[in-house]
Amino acid sequence: FADNVTGAAPNDQAYGLAQCRADVNASACLACLDGSARHMAATCPSQKEAMLIYDECLLRHSNESFFGAADILVRFWYWNTQNTTEPEEFRSRLGALMGNLTVRAAFVSPRMFAAGETAVTPFVNIFGMAQCTRNLAADDCNRCLVSAVAFIPNCCDGKQGGRVICRSCSIRFEVYPFYNVQAAQEAMSPAAAPVPGGGPINGSDHSVPRNTGE
Repeated sequence: FADNVTGAAPNDQAYGLAQCRADVNASACLACLDGSARHMAATCPSQKEAMLIYDECLLRHSNESFFGAADILVRFWYWNTQNTTEPEEFRSRLGALMGNLTVRAAFVSPRMFAAGETAVTPFVNIFGMAQCTRNLAADDCNRCLVSAVAFIPNCCDGKQGGRVICRSCSIRFEVYPFYNVQAAQEAMSPAAAPVPGGGPINGSDHSVPRNTGE
């Protein structure tokens, strides 16, 4: 994670933020952000504000400061095309898992990232992830994630997986491990607290995207 501002105040400044998923290693993080920067330069060359979100990283810039401001409006959502076979039990287990991950990401994890799993049946587990941009206050992170989780019935009810993405946070769940389990556990430990200003991120995908057109 890193954020920065360049230019002369008050009317000629650019604000930028880069962040990788907390379980992604440094080389994958660099590759994702490098590709994002090239894509943004090619796709949005004259835009004063832009944001690109990939599975492993996000990149955002604006001519106005957005640092520390929680934007909880849902911008994009995706769902796994496969349906669950135990919808009621799945829904209950998913709600409990995402609620737990929301609290852990907002108030416990040093990188505002949490990942974990829960069993639905002896043969089916749900893997979940919650993450905020790391310049948010804990309460704002929680508010963003709660909003994202509350959107699940609108996008992904009865599905084996889904993602909800806001500018300030994102959540995801699947029935397969889409993150590095060991690296995720390490990222959530107190020893993983990042250095201020920066710091040192994986499964098949059957998702269908939808967004708000922004």
